[in-house]
Order: sequence, then structure tokens, then C-alpha cells
Amino acid sequence: MGKQETIYENMICITNRHLCRGDFLEKIDQIAEKRPAAIILREKDLPEEEYEQLLLSCQKICRDRVPLYAHTYLEAAIRAEVSGIHLPLPILRDYVLSQDVKVDKRADQSQQVKQNQMLKPNHAETSAIRPGLRERTGMKMIGASIHSVTEALEAQQLGASYVTAGHVFATDCKKGLPGRGLTFLKEVCEAVSIPVYALGGMNEGNLKLVMKMGAAGSCMMSGFMKE
Repeated sequence: MGKQETIYENMICITNRHLCRGDFLEKIDQIAEKRPAAIILREKDLPEEEYEQLLLSCQKICRDRVPLYAHTYLEAAIRAEVSGIHLPLPILRDYVLSQDVKVDKRADQSQQVKQNQMLKPNHAETSAIRPGLRERTGMKMIGASIHSVTEALEAQQLGASYVTAGHVFATDCKKGLPGRGLTFLKEVCEAVSIPVYALGGMNEGNLKLVMKMGAAGSCMMSGFMKE
């Protein structure tokens, strides 16, 4: 395995089509070739119907190459049969407490197949997802965004299989707000038993630094989208 492949396997790509140079789906194809830990399709500014169509297109590109996770739109993720969903903590909380998550017939049928398959070993798939939520969604992976140790502990209790912790360093996405720093990241990593991915101001150069704090890896948006 080459040096770059080793780097990318510990990085999650978070998409932002507004930052993309050129055709977005071509960019997804290029990123999939790098074999990152996962791609999170974050385009939550799209209406759900449009988001689902984009999710299906990306699923065709990513299939058998890299895990594709939806963002926010759980029912679209179920219908598209992607392998995971990433949620803001309040939305994860609402879904866990709610008994009204709708699963259509297609998802019900695919879920039984998924439950009978042995999951491919992955460092981000080692934690238990709360059975009720997993059974209702068929998702292999459920991620959550957190900004404090308290939130990380709550996400773990709610059944998240990993969390993204941020923002660690200053970033254009949070202009004017200082990063929470490496001490914050270390405290989060030490508080939970699920994988933590550093978020905010991430690049290939600081990946090893955040991993020394106990992070499983990092999430990168601009570096992937603008590359």
C-alpha cells in the first residue's frame, strides 16, 4: 500500500458541491479512487427529493470502492441503501427517541439481507449501534457531530458508532471562531470508546498530529473538494 493510500484510509471526506472545481460527480469518482475511510454526502441545503437523487448517483459511483454515508436525511438514506448516516446530535437524539421512523418495503427487504451478511471489519464499525435504531434503519454506521465531551458521551449512549469532533483548528467554515484545540480533542477521545474523527482545519499535514491525541482520523472538506 502506498503512502497516500495510508493517509486517505484514515480520512473521511465531507462533501460541499459549492467548493467543487468542475463536475461534482466526477469529483466524487476521483475521491472514491483514493479509498478514504468514507464519503459523507453533506449537501443538506438541497430539498430531500433532490438530495436523494444525488445520493443515488453517488451510490452508483462509490459502490464496492468506498462507504457512502448520507447526511441528515435518514429516510432517503434507507431508500438508497447506503451503508451509513451522519446526523447532527439533536437529530440523532430525536430519531432514537422517536418510534415513527418510516421504513418502506424496499428497506425492510434489504435490511434482512444486510443482517444476514457478515460486516467487513473496519475500525469505525467496532462499536454497537443501539439495536432499536439499527433494526429500524438497516444502517451499518451511524455517526454524530459533537462539540464537547458531554455531547460525545451522549452520542455514544444514543448508539453512535463514531463521532466527528470539532472544530479543532481555525477554519473558513467557522470564520472568526477560534478552534477548540488539541486538548479538547484529546479529552473527547479519552472520554468515549467509539472512534473519534477530528473536524475543522484538517489537512494531510496535521493528520498524524490529531491521531496522536487518540483520534481515529480526520474529516476533510476543502482539501478533497478543491483538490
